[in-house]
Amino acid sequence: MATSKQSKLSISTPPAVGELILAVDGGGTKTRCTLAEVGPLGKWRVLGTGNAGASNPRVVGVDAAAAAISEAVQIAKAEAGLDSFPCHRGLFAIAGTLHLPIRQALSERLAQLELADHEDVMPDLLPLIMDDTKNEVVALVSGTGSVGVGRDLQGNVAIAGGWGPWLGDDGSGFSLGRQALRQTLRALESGTPLSPMQVAICDELEAENAIAIKTRLAEANDQRELLARVAPVVLSTAMQNEPDAQAIVAHGAEELASLVQSVQSRLRLKQNPMRIVVSGGIFQAGGYLRDALQKSLEQKGITPKFTPIDDPTTPILKMLVRGMTSDDYQILP
Repeated sequence: MATSKQSKLSISTPPAVGELILAVDGGGTKTRCTLAEVGPLGKWRVLGTGNAGASNPRVVGVDAAAAAISEAVQIAKAEAGLDSFPCHRGLFAIAGTLHLPIRQALSERLAQLELADHEDVMPDLLPLIMDDTKNEVVALVSGTGSVGVGRDLQGNVAIAGGWGPWLGDDGSGFSLGRQALRQTLRALESGTPLSPMQVAICDELEAENAIAIKTRLAEANDQRELLARVAPVVLSTAMQNEPDAQAIVAHGAEELASLVQSVQSRLRLKQNPMRIVVSGGIFQAGGYLRDALQKSLEQKGITPKFTPIDDPTTPILKMLVRGMTSDDYQILP
């Protein structure tokens, strides 16, 4: 019989005022680093930021992930004029590191790069639910992929989704783009007049016919990234009352609402209201998806109170200045 396992979060000594800290958020498409100086009373001052390519080790491999993280860090240090100055602490919240062997392999590779005196690697989900440990919270990420996570008052953590593109990623940029591109290809191959959404997708991909789109797919280094690129087109045309786009977004919102419902059921979280942190590029592309998600949640009897995260490194910085690190945490099976 499975037993409940409690999430643990170790509290180390908070950093001293003036220490340099690195907050890195890495996903299947991009990596962002914020270099900051610790201030008094849990504050910080941003000195530089850096962006690089994908750092999900399950997508690009451990070496490529470490290289992208290092590149983002070096860009942030260069912007701050601190290229050769040592950083004291680094917290790397990276997608695809729930699996312990992958997380350990990435930790070892980053340690070799000596990006900071003290380093910690954790799944990118954790910072989203750790900024307020006194209240229940659910977080939804919709970027290239999608996943939901929640934490109850006892510190139990449950995850729903995060299955990857073959089995899941419903409601993600990849999923929205995939459905829209399938419809576009069907219309092109059957000679059906294109809808406004399908015309906009052809313009985005600079493709006039099905052969051109399939060529783009064949030549793409990362097809997931290419499909995720289509998602903002879907959202923008949905906001213009385009029926095909609205139907795709509504389906994606329903899938994301199901992730919330799964987490809520596992942890027995209260439903009214429910604090839901939303993060990821698809939520940042406009409020249409969030509005559709609210409608789907309310149909399930859940009253959401959304907390949007525009910069994914912000909750990581909060953990750093409080001296919080992941340490032997466990998730409900």
